Amino acid sequence: MAPICTRCNIRPARPHHAVGYFRTCEPCNKHYLDKSRRHAARGGRYKLNCVACRAPTPPNRLSTCSRACHALIQRQLRWRAKSEVFAALGNRCMCPGGNCWHEGACVVDHIDALSVEHTNRDGAHVRRRKRDGTMYNRPQAGITWTRYRRALLMSDHGMELRCFNCHQVSDNRHRRAHLEEVA
Repeated sequence: MAPICTRCNIRPARPHHAVGYFRTCEPCNKHYLDKSRRHAARGGRYKLNCVACRAPTPPNRLSTCSRACHALIQRQLRWRAKSEVFAALGNRCMCPGGNCWHEGACVVDHIDALSVEHTNRDGAHVRRRKRDGTMYNRPQAGITWTRYRRALLMSDHGMELRCFNCHQVSDNRHRRAHLEEVA
C-alpha cells in the first residue's frame, strides 16, 4: 500500500523505482515544480533558512547551512526514531527472569541501557531491508532505528527490549545451544 503524500495528506505518494515511494503525489510535485520554475524565471532562488540554526543557507545547500547543522539534525532524527521504537516496545526490559542474572522480572528502564533483541534471530535481515522489501548487500550506517520503526508495522516483528546484560545472557545461551546441536 502506498504511503500518503506529505504535502496534501490526501493522495497516495508516487512510486519510485529505487526507494519505493516519493514523499509527494503527482499534483503536489507539479505545483512545487511550477512554483520554483516561476520563481527561477524571475531571476531568484528561494531564500531558505537552516532548519537547525535559522541562519540563511548558502546557494548550494537546501535545508542546512553547514555540516555541523546537518549532523545535529540527523542526530535528532535518529533519537526521535529510537524513542518511538522504544515507546512501542514498552520502554523497559522485557526479561521475565528465570535463567538470567537477576531474580524476578528485570526492572531496567534507562533508555541508554536498553537494546533491541530479535527473538526470531533476523536482526541483520531487518537492518538490511530497503523500503520496497529488497535487500542491501550490507547494513547501512545510521538508519537502523528507522528500519526498526518500519519493522514494527508488521504483526510478527519479533522484537523485544532487553537490557544489555539480559541480551548478552540470552545470546550466549542461544550460541551454546547452537554449538551443542552442531557437535
